[in-house]
Amino acid sequence: LTAPAASTVSGPTESEVNIDDSDLSATEKGIRDTWAEVLKVKASTITLDDNFFAALGGNSLLAGRVTAAVRRKFEIDLPGTTMYAQNTVKKLATQVDILRQEQGGQDADGGVSHSDEEAVPLSDAIESVKNHSEYRGRSATRLKALVVQFFGVILIDIAQDFGPTATVYIVLGWAYYYYGMQWWMPFFMAAASLFEMMVVAVFTASVKWLVLGRMKPGSYPLWGGRHLRWWLVDRFLEDSHNLLGLLAETPLLTAWYRILGANIAGNVRLNHPKIL
Repeated sequence: LTAPAASTVSGPTESEVNIDDSDLSATEKGIRDTWAEVLKVKASTITLDDNFFAALGGNSLLAGRVTAAVRRKFEIDLPGTTMYAQNTVKKLATQVDILRQEQGGQDADGGVSHSDEEAVPLSDAIESVKNHSEYRGRSATRLKALVVQFFGVILIDIAQDFGPTATVYIVLGWAYYYYGMQWWMPFFMAAASLFEMMVVAVFTASVKWLVLGRMKPGSYPLWGGRHLRWWLVDRFLEDSHNLLGLLAETPLLTAWYRILGANIAGNVRLNHPKIL
């Protein structure tokens, strides 16, 4: 038996596609020519409904080149993922026209595209805002937020300077002053460090529940009362991470997060204290 003749699949030829350029908009023609240049085919072989990937053999690299070329040609900010959704000349041209209207880009022939609505002069817009009573005397900086943050930073600094760490150093200094370097001093230092971590963990958890309570999912106003309380608690948690890092990969760190209100399944190992 003779081997069957190998079948060949070829794309459309110029004679198979009859497209009148006069039927194309300037955008469609510009995009079709760009595709032809990138794909290295004749523009007349590309129809408006040919899929860039399935019908024309395009890939992600070629799509990136098309996107860059369209950005330059029409002077628009075309997202890099547009080609995957608008994968025909007709669809992409429609999207480009929309972006030209929004961004004021150029037509394919170099003309500037303008929106149907006349732009408002900047000076008139500024004057309108100044005269609007809703904006008069308003500021993006809220006094309550500044006060809470200012005193919150001072409170955290005091807790750092005169908190458990300072207490441990005082006790260690007192023991060394009266007893000198004894054989039990290393064990005493280890016990003091463990005590310090326990105090920090309990203190931070207490601040969390007393100041914030349980945080429910939802939307809260920026720098509102709930957000300011969360900010203060978060600063205490941030400060405790340096010390509680010694508890990483131990059941104590998991227990601490459960005390804070986290739902953690059994047999879970946390290798870093900063997960919130």
